[in-house]
Amino acid sequence: MPKKEKRRMSRRSWLQAAGASGLAALAGCSSGGGSTSNEVNITLAPSGFQGIMMDHIANDTNILADEMEAAGYQANVQRSWEGAPLFAAGGPDISTMSSLEAARIGAERDLDLAVFGRVAPLFKGMWVPRGGQYDPESTGGAQATIDAIAEDSATVGIGSWAGGEIPGYMAAFNTEFGYTFSQEQSDFNAITADYSAIPQLMLDGDLAIGDASPVHGIARHLDESGTPQHREVFNCAATLEANDIGIPLLNSLTTNQSFLEENEEAAAAFLRAWHEGMAWLFEDPMGRIMSDEEGHFEQLAVTTEAQAQYIADWGINMSLDNEYPIVYEDQELTDSFIEEDRGFINRVAELGVAPRKLGRKRQLC
Repeated sequence: MPKKEKRRMSRRSWLQAAGASGLAALAGCSSGGGSTSNEVNITLAPSGFQGIMMDHIANDTNILADEMEAAGYQANVQRSWEGAPLFAAGGPDISTMSSLEAARIGAERDLDLAVFGRVAPLFKGMWVPRGGQYDPESTGGAQATIDAIAEDSATVGIGSWAGGEIPGYMAAFNTEFGYTFSQEQSDFNAITADYSAIPQLMLDGDLAIGDASPVHGIARHLDESGTPQHREVFNCAATLEANDIGIPLLNSLTTNQSFLEENEEAAAAFLRAWHEGMAWLFEDPMGRIMSDEEGHFEQLAVTTEAQAQYIADWGINMSLDNEYPIVYEDQELTDSFIEEDRGFINRVAELGVAPRKLGRKRQLC
């Protein structure tokens, strides 16, 4: 199959889909104190290692409550996959989204946003069933697979158009494969489905290709050797890094610039609790998973200890074929990380597939 001529979204097309500007500030962690008594509403995704860690600091211990109380605040934590839309609608004070997603939302809603901690790189990718019609081993490679799926109008499965991975996929499909991929304008027949259901829907033939990862259901489909029944066509972070664009974030801790300026102690307290929770998680990943077999298995979309071990090795221990952790152990945004992330967004903007304007840089420490 001939390789499709690459074409980029025009800047006007992107602006219609993403807005014009957005990211206002990037901040790091600090210690701090405060005396103001306020409630802080926080919305976070309920699953994955992030969910396990939040259960520990918010439900099983008083880590979060104590840190927030010491700073003069009370944290109200809501679990939802719709954190970014809820945040954009004026709901929570703090949520998680990628910095690129924050730029888009800031542009669409005319918000001055601040990213004050990193959560995870964009470790996800597009997967297909091994040995199937669109397996790159059969088609001749990733480009041939993507070409065939576009030409056949085969169904692409994603979790949500509001997901933090979508801006990265938009850039990856455009720059690497020469296709447009967005809710407003797309070369693909894309539908949404529950994240953890996408791998099975591919095996059932309902989806040709799907947005997935081991922690989003792939690990549930292992054979006796530990090999997934799916093959990754491309990893989003690896694809963008290979194109000298940079490594996008899947999630970061995000708030409004005005909230950060008025409640810096609250953000710092939340970061301290988060950091303590991640230290607990990384100290013994499998021990943390097995501490609540039923609940934590469900959060990782697995059913057996072997599947859970695969996820821990793939995304925490980094002992399998994967370069990008499921969550960062260290949340601090250093000067070098800030400049790299800022450079990533600007390079994507130069390609015409991201908001161009970025605001000032700011750190808590």
